[in-house]
Amino acid sequence: MCGLIAAFIRFIVNFSTKHPNAQKAKHGKLVIDYEMVALTMPVLYLGTLLGVQINTYLSSTVLAISIGLTLLFMSYTVYKKAMKSYQDENIKMQKEQGN
Repeated sequence: MCGLIAAFIRFIVNFSTKHPNAQKAKHGKLVIDYEMVALTMPVLYLGTLLGVQINTYLSSTVLAISIGLTLLFMSYTVYKKAMKSYQDENIKMQKEQGN
């Protein structure tokens, strides 16, 4: 409940706050990208609906295994991206130091 209240207050405070680069670029974008919210909310609702339906049909063991596998896959994906970013940054720093 506390998280919901904090998110609601933050939304109210940042509702019309302009993006920091809006003055330079004169494009007037807001800090909150409402287009992304409009795109992700239906998918979030669909995922919740499907999750509840699947939860009623599968056993707790199958659910625990599937969640564990999903978390392992996501951790591996994030690790690969982090290592690639780290290597790219090191290459960039070496080029800057070489100049």
